[in-house]
Amino acid sequence: MESWIEFGLIKRVEKRKQGVNGTMEEIEKKIIELIEEIQPYEEFDKETNLLEGGILDSVALFLLVQEIEETYNIVIDLDEIAKENFENVMNIVNFVKDKVDNK
Repeated sequence: MESWIEFGLIKRVEKRKQGVNGTMEEIEKKIIELIEEIQPYEEFDKETNLLEGGILDSVALFLLVQEIEETYNIVIDLDEIAKENFENVMNIVNFVKDKVDNK
């Protein structure tokens, strides 16, 4: 029998994995949700430059990468944490979709 803690952790993992292998729209929604969880007081849209705008500083970027890896069960190599992949929501979505499709 699972404890309530184990049950809660299982449900959290299941909820996170809902975006796995999703459509571009589902991935976009999830990425926006993750950024809003990490930076709840920042305003942005899908074309905002997240790096130059200071929305994703080094700590926030690290947290986002970690959340993406856990959510989509992918590994993001250090050399992939580049401006072209994380500059805005749409770049992140395209990057994640490519990683998910090629795993």
